[in-house]
Amino acid sequence: MRPTRALVAGAAALASCATLAAAGPATAAPRAAQPPTAEIQTAYGRAEIAAGFRYDPYGLDPVVIRLWDRLADGYSVSVQLVTMSPTDGTITWKARVLNSGNGTEGGWLTYARPGGQVTGFAARICRVKTSTGLSDKCLVSRAVWDTAG
Repeated sequence: MRPTRALVAGAAALASCATLAAAGPATAAPRAAQPPTAEIQTAYGRAEIAAGFRYDPYGLDPVVIRLWDRLADGYSVSVQLVTMSPTDGTITWKARVLNSGNGTEGGWLTYARPGGQVTGFAARICRVKTSTGLSDKCLVSRAVWDTAG
């Protein structure tokens, strides 16, 4: 009985390879979906947060944060992840600050696990006075909502 199963499994594998070869490389493997992204642009900077919703444990993982400083004004820019949850409410996470000046870009890879289910997230960008570290002119992007969970 085992040799027959192995023969049938081998034939099935060979048939699937032949089907993929006949279909061509463009249709052989579906392209991975892009993760949901929250984005905001201002005169002083641009922030982008892409994240994947996770369900066991609940959270966002991975979270890819990118930040650009776009204005030579003596200020730095910061970005924060803002998560929304029915159990944990709205959480504004640690600020990531880009101090390197106009025309520069920073990036971070992290995760967020607040405890309960994350149903949405947004990006918060601020202008930061370099000498004092105080933020002003903060804006929040449009929220990205979990449509699958």
